Amino acid sequence: MTGIPSMIDLGGPQLTIVDGGSFRLDGAALYGVFPRIFWEKLNRPDDDNRVLLALAPAVVTTAEGVVIIDPGIGTGWGARTIDRYDIRGARPPAEILSGTGFSPSDVVAIIATHLHFDHIAGAVQITAGSEAESGLSDNLIDDPDNLEPAFPQAKLYLQRAELEAARQPDLRTSSYVASYVAQVYEREGRCVVLEGDSQPFPGIRIVATGGHTPGHQAIWLEQRRSSCSPETWSPLRRMSAVRWRRELIMNRLSRASSRRHCWRRR
Repeated sequence: MTGIPSMIDLGGPQLTIVDGGSFRLDGAALYGVFPRIFWEKLNRPDDDNRVLLALAPAVVTTAEGVVIIDPGIGTGWGARTIDRYDIRGARPPAEILSGTGFSPSDVVAIIATHLHFDHIAGAVQITAGSEAESGLSDNLIDDPDNLEPAFPQAKLYLQRAELEAARQPDLRTSSYVASYVAQVYEREGRCVVLEGDSQPFPGIRIVATGGHTPGHQAIWLEQRRSSCSPETWSPLRRMSAVRWRRELIMNRLSRASSRRHCWRRR
């Protein structure tokens, strides 16, 4: 990504895609049973079998305020975590928003497509003066007592199914589900728990899809029926077909049902 915000006028809300940096994930973990011989042609892995992924938070300007969708991976990670995921270019919210003309205090809502850390850890930051401020653990940020909202006026919107799954992660998901983000916003009384489809702001519609995670949700900007699912705005969107097949193979009924439901509700 270039670091220059990409603005799209939707005839109502204004959508701005900002540069949140990049990171790498293990290719086998990302694509599952889908053979490497296919996906490596689209996203060649490094020597550690990690593939490059962009972080692209979406900022939506509405008449009721600024909404940010998936604020990204955040900052403050320890050296081991940065090396493990090859996190590069991640910036605090004030810097991410600098090109849009807004500040973190202007954001009234954070919509989380799901609670994986690369999508939502940027919604929190280390509390000034906390023990963690001088040297964050090399583990993922997982102690809500050392964290505070990175957007001081914003509410966090997520599905109940996602919240409940995050509260009881299994062995596979515990390393990357950012339950601490929900805990911080719940503690502040600013966690909005949704029960299915919702329209929290004019022109912004949330559709509960499930699939990728139990409470995954897609966001639609309705003026031109433009979907704001992360795969839509990612500079790596050419990988969507591969990801679609991988997810379908891993859980055929759930993934197929989710996509059919989403497209029928357009």
